[in-house]
Amino acid sequence: MKRLNILLPAIFLLLLTFSCSHEDGQLMEGVVPAQHPTSLTFDVSEEPWQDERILMTRGATLDGLKGLTGFGLYATSALISFTNTQVTWDNVNAKWTYAGEKTLLWPATPPTLYAYAPWMASPTYNAGTLTFTPGLENTTDLLWGETNVQADGTAKLNFKHALAKISFGTITNHSGASVSLTGISLTGNFYQDGKLSLSDGTWSEKNSFTPASQTLSRNPASAVVVANDATANIGVADVLQIPGPTVAVTFTFTVGGVEHTATVNTTLTQGRHTTFYVTIQNHFEVIITS
Repeated sequence: MKRLNILLPAIFLLLLTFSCSHEDGQLMEGVVPAQHPTSLTFDVSEEPWQDERILMTRGATLDGLKGLTGFGLYATSALISFTNTQVTWDNVNAKWTYAGEKTLLWPATPPTLYAYAPWMASPTYNAGTLTFTPGLENTTDLLWGETNVQADGTAKLNFKHALAKISFGTITNHSGASVSLTGISLTGNFYQDGKLSLSDGTWSEKNSFTPASQTLSRNPASAVVVANDATANIGVADVLQIPGPTVAVTFTFTVGGVEHTATVNTTLTQGRHTTFYVTIQNHFEVIITS
């Protein structure tokens, strides 16, 4: 009985000490609070285009996110909400910023962030899906990204290309005579609109124009005249469209006042950048490489 009287105060003292440590705000090692204040920061990257090589070139360089209007951000949870919040690059402080930045009481399991670029003033958005209406003359890329915020408040966004891109490089002439490129047309069942999932980049509910077959012109401002054994830049705007259709690309030339055409088919593939290069050989053999 004497030994028992000695141990009881010791046990009571140990429990009292443990209780006081929690009252002072100390946490046991490895315990993560359910909520903690942190600032949201962005680590942004852009996935390169898939290049469909034409002749000896890779095509155009990547579009820079920092030079655009920034990106739009969506997130909904019990503790935080973003509704098409515009996030832009701050050149002075070298970071991505948004209006009304504040310290957030971040949950232990952060919400999913959905993002797209470039930012638009009034997009149609619903539950992680963005409705996109490019128009036939579209020359603007569309990027998408999705991420969960890390425990330190960092959101790592790797943007991917949602559209298919077609560019036009150069025309090389070895025909023995001067050649003029007067026009380029693309004919196919382009999509008027579609819904893009910002979680996995898939397209749904794609609607064709009426009538379905449309012709998109990419004519140079003036005829591209190429002397024999010379090369010239075609110099027309890119085409960016919702992926899926197969398109007939037709080049129109004149040689000695006589008009000629050459056509090649290509499928608009999501994330792929195709640049066309034209070579004209002797006897007016036209080579369009893709």
